[in-house]
Amino acid sequence: MQANGKKVFFIRFDADEVVGMGHFNRCYALGRQLVDMGESIFFLSKHINPNIERILVEADQQYLKVPVNLSWSEEA
Repeated sequence: MQANGKKVFFIRFDADEVVGMGHFNRCYALGRQLVDMGESIFFLSKHINPNIERILVEADQQYLKVPVNLSWSEEA
């Protein structure tokens, strides 16, 4: 997808007490690298720790919480 001449990358992660924070850390590092290259990113997450939400808000990163009642096929 492109917006204003930039590519928009959607990065899907989960990060909570069950999954852990490693997936978010890797996805966030990838997203920051893409931003540094001039691209736009949009994060998606079904399971997200409030501390991770705070990091995204403070970094002014766009994100969407996927409703937890959606199945994987509905989410796709």
